[in-house]
Amino acid sequence: QIMMTDELIKKNPLIHLLMHDMVKEVCVNACLIAGAKALAADNPDEVAELTKAADVVYGNLGSQTKDRMQAMRIAREAALHRGAPFVLDVSGVAASASRRRQVREFAEIAKIDVLKGNQAEILALSLDKDTARGVDAETEHEEQALQAALQLTRNTAKVVVVSGATDLITDGKDMSRVELGDPAMQMVTGTGCIGSLLCAVYAAIDPFRGAIVAMRLNGAVGEETMKRVNASFGIGFYYPVFLSVLEEVIRGKDYAFGERHV
Repeated sequence: QIMMTDELIKKNPLIHLLMHDMVKEVCVNACLIAGAKALAADNPDEVAELTKAADVVYGNLGSQTKDRMQAMRIAREAALHRGAPFVLDVSGVAASASRRRQVREFAEIAKIDVLKGNQAEILALSLDKDTARGVDAETEHEEQALQAALQLTRNTAKVVVVSGATDLITDGKDMSRVELGDPAMQMVTGTGCIGSLLCAVYAAIDPFRGAIVAMRLNGAVGEETMKRVNASFGIGFYYPVFLSVLEEVIRGKDYAFGERHV
């Protein structure tokens, strides 16, 4: 954790975010706090030129527009051309055949470097059918999701991240479990997007190890954030507190992971 964070800050990579507006500002700030730079330009007319400087391209299927999806395809091809990792949050694929088709189209170009979704989304991609309403997993199917993730590593993605009560990260050979976070985080939109954004940030160092660090970081910081907002602020202050705790962790200030979090 500490070595990878130090390496990230030293490298100061540029992450190109192609995502919805609901939590874009928080994701950009999380990038900056973690030690990366952020670009969030989704105009198809300029995205290829801007992606030339990016170390990682992060795409998120949530709240789509046609222009953003076109820009994402262009950026994905530009990233592949220069060897930059492409990280994709498959938000909503559990309830949308169109989004599942988009994921397959991305994978046809080349394997996605890191693909992240909740259990319902990973199952939906594996089975190619709806497994939920909207964007949230409604039930927990950890073993089925793990098998689906392993299947997806064969043809779709190099690394698959499955979020849930226990997060699963696999590259098809090795697998890691992360048991951090707070169930109440589901009350706040975008907490999963922050996890995938951090996967993109740390993919600049190593996609598989980086995904493990990212999910541990998101879970541990989210857990501490819930403690603080419950004690003093209220759930509406989640993101300001989250960013403050994230900075404490990254900069090595008062709050530390502790043995359970390392």
